Amino acid sequence: MMIRPTIAALLVAFTTGTLFSTRDAGVPFHRGTLVAVGTYEQAPDGKALYEENCRKCHGVRGVPPKAMKEKFPKIALFDEAFITKRSDDSLVKVLVKGVGKAEDMKSFKDKMSPEEMLAVSKYVRELALKSRPPSTP
Repeated sequence: MMIRPTIAALLVAFTTGTLFSTRDAGVPFHRGTLVAVGTYEQAPDGKALYEENCRKCHGVRGVPPKAMKEKFPKIALFDEAFITKRSDDSLVKVLVKGVGKAEDMKSFKDKMSPEEMLAVSKYVRELALKSRPPSTP
């Protein structure tokens, strides 16, 4: 019977941590990501990345501290017109390129991966929605 050699081969593959495509593991496929058997790739934490890289200038809830407003009068992370008119890709582009002059917001392309920047942009959008005053009927 061919069943036993197949099972043995699978057991060897599983116990040795053989790599395979996440598509083969029943895990959502993400650009050919390879993972070890029994592991998965966790999405970046947008909130943690924001707090580490953005909070100093843009504030905990997206409202810049007074000192930053004085230093950078045009700083406006949660200007509703800015957030609502831009896609996540557009917000990532801001992180990639930076804003303004050398002393303004620098690029984050060397500090964060594209996936991390996307997670930050989604978190920023989430914060903007939370900080919006409730609409009145």
